[in-house]
Amino acid sequence: MKKILLLKSGKQLLMFLIITLFPVLLVNSQSTNTNPDRNLDSFSDASPHLLLNQDREIDYSPIDTGDVVHSISTPGTNCQGLTWDGSNLWCSDIIFDTIYKLDPDDGAVIHSFASPGDMIEGLTWDGSNLWCSDNTSDIVYKLDADNGSVISSLQFYDVWIHGIAWDGQNLWINDFQNKVILKINPETGGTLLSINAPGTGGIGLTWDGYHIWTDDFNTHKLYCLDPLDGTIIYEVNAPTSNPRDLAWDGQYMWVMGWEASTIYQVDVGNITSVEEVGLSPENLISLSVYPNPVVDEMNIEFVVGLKSKVIIEIYDQNGAFINCLINKNYSPGKYVVKWDGKSGSGMKLPGGGYYCVIRSGATVTSRKIIVL
Repeated sequence: MKKILLLKSGKQLLMFLIITLFPVLLVNSQSTNTNPDRNLDSFSDASPHLLLNQDREIDYSPIDTGDVVHSISTPGTNCQGLTWDGSNLWCSDIIFDTIYKLDPDDGAVIHSFASPGDMIEGLTWDGSNLWCSDNTSDIVYKLDADNGSVISSLQFYDVWIHGIAWDGQNLWINDFQNKVILKINPETGGTLLSINAPGTGGIGLTWDGYHIWTDDFNTHKLYCLDPLDGTIIYEVNAPTSNPRDLAWDGQYMWVMGWEASTIYQVDVGNITSVEEVGLSPENLISLSVYPNPVVDEMNIEFVVGLKSKVIIEIYDQNGAFINCLINKNYSPGKYVVKWDGKSGSGMKLPGGGYYCVIRSGATVTSRKIIVL
């Protein structure tokens, strides 16, 4: 028997009106997308990437992005939150107050438990535990994924939390009320950084290993943002007119389409780096890795153009933090750091794909590496 949603606050009433006043726009009739269908899969391609800053460029594969490569049905009629745990999807339903673990191939429910709150609209995975956000109480919960019990919680005020994301070390929340995206200390709840949301209808949030992603139900877009300042790196047409939460699986973006009760797996292109370009010395930084694939030890070579702080980190394909190799100041010159294929705790990593990311000021670049 379907539960009746009780509107217990002005915020909840407003949310109910927002999510019910936008009609369904089917994927194969995207009026916002006028680009051709290059791979003949019945879905038109996304718009080319949009560069708002002429001094910034992105290295990614723009061919035929925005296509739906797969989709599954949601287990309920009002699913909102979404995340990926490395093997399976998780979603939340705000009618049945339930969190579901789903098989990404067919949408079958593998596991489920009761939500800790009435309006769970954001989910994220930190590598071991599930996090969820209740936008009625503005509480973010850390949950035991086996039984749904609350491990810890963070109370927020004067915000309206929807999507949340985990970057390997910190939590991010999408504050719909103030139109900002906040980087949060997961232990204290303190704000580490605030960047502007790209529009007025941002709901979802996810991390792809380098960038924060959000969406907008007014523009029907998915946005890739620079996590340092919120600059829009590029945008992709959403597969539905009212996208909700997002989840990155290491290759594709999953998009929650609550009105169609469908979760879409979308090709948003293969992002490999974001770099500042130009003639200023601080922008002259490069990165190379060899041998690649690596069996025992890899050389990570980088060139610094101006004395600056350099950070080199390793992430897995889901964006989870693995190891920090360096974090200190360097003078101009060429340097080599060796990596033995181990995590920060000294554990030998299993074979597979990883990313080496170098950061210096506003410059971020990366290389994909294969561990055998």
